[in-house]
Amino acid sequence: MIRFSAVAFAVFTASACAATAPAGAEVFVTAKVTPLYNFVGFPSDGNQPLGSLTPGPGGVLYGTTASGGGANAGTVYALMPPATGQAAWTETVIHSFSGSDGAAPQGTLVIDGKGNLYGTAVEGGPAGSFGVVFELSPPVTGSTAWSETVLYAFTGHNGADPYARLVIDAKGNLYGTTARGGLGFTSGAFTGYGVVFKLTPPAPGQTAWTERVLHYFEGGSNLLNSGGNIPTGGLAMDSAGSLYGTTAGGGSLGCGSGCGTVFKLTPEGTTAWARSTLHVFNFTDGYAPVSGLVFDRSRNLYGTTTGGGTYGKGVVFRLVAPSIGRPTTAKAAWKYQILHDFTGGVYDGANPQGDVVLDAAGNLYATTPSGGAMANGVFKFSPVIERGGFWTETIFKVPEGEIGALGAAIKGGVILDQAGNLYGAASAGGTSGNGVIFELTP
Repeated sequence: MIRFSAVAFAVFTASACAATAPAGAEVFVTAKVTPLYNFVGFPSDGNQPLGSLTPGPGGVLYGTTASGGGANAGTVYALMPPATGQAAWTETVIHSFSGSDGAAPQGTLVIDGKGNLYGTAVEGGPAGSFGVVFELSPPVTGSTAWSETVLYAFTGHNGADPYARLVIDAKGNLYGTTARGGLGFTSGAFTGYGVVFKLTPPAPGQTAWTERVLHYFEGGSNLLNSGGNIPTGGLAMDSAGSLYGTTAGGGSLGCGSGCGTVFKLTPEGTTAWARSTLHVFNFTDGYAPVSGLVFDRSRNLYGTTTGGGTYGKGVVFRLVAPSIGRPTTAKAAWKYQILHDFTGGVYDGANPQGDVVLDAAGNLYATTPSGGAMANGVFKFSPVIERGGFWTETIFKVPEGEIGALGAAIKGGVILDQAGNLYGAASAGGTSGNGVIFELTP
């Protein structure tokens, strides 16, 4: 049985200068690519997998496709590992969206202890096609069909366009972001600056989930004071219940509509949440972070930006957490570091969009949908001299004859099994051009 590792997926001021880590050495490792499944597309199968894979019991991999399925509105699929003595993985579409129950799911799924899957669909729903949060429950005894429930349909004023994965807390509450809606929303149009929301399970005897907006992002001309807007990435939650995320816009005025931010939401009392800005990007240190964040064991945060940096191709960054026990003035500051500056060169990637992951040894893995000889790639970053911020990039070189098996445009992250193999989805390419799920073996 394939066992997947329990890896993490997941205050700086605007005037401070970014600390760029010294350039580390490049290490080339030849890796074998195995295509586990090639998507066929509409109408029998999904097309365009954009998120990361989600491991389930028995080594099953779950994911979403943004299109395909019976109504060409996207799917949720399960990929089952080979049976004993077999080599082929088996894919099953466990839900095909119709539009009224959601459309165009792009985020990574999350799974609870009972095997229920939770996710978001950017479009569709019964409330104006502003997107939904859905649940898929495993088949009951004697059945093979999964059951889908729309937990909440956004209306625009309280959010629209939920792209990202959700976070589940110990009480079963769901937290997420919408890229649009909220302040600045105009009825009938996909406008607004985005929100952070919470969904609370039904009370005993009830069936409806309750949505509450924890934070409305702002826009307008005073972008520096807006604390960012257009959150497209998923959230990270710490042990105290605070939420951390990124915004693709807002913050610095140096990028026209803003270069983006890293933010924190802290619960205060029963209703209020306080927002603080941990970092404001200024293009030279990154631009437009669209993925979520991940914690390491020292409470440091890691993420990527799609653009900016020295070469304008995006960066991998770390926010070093304030030391516990320091004076209040020092505790407020998070230290920003660039761990890698993508060049888009022959072997280096460009414009990372997917979530990064950390293994048990503290190595970080990231993907890029473009750049390099393969037009996409998977990379490993290892801390060599942690105190000095020196990281080494491992470039997984795929033999020329196997490049096509990797697909094209890897927009989600990767996950790892306990043997160190990497699994991911390319949104295009493969035998039918509709995307491929791959295994990368270093």
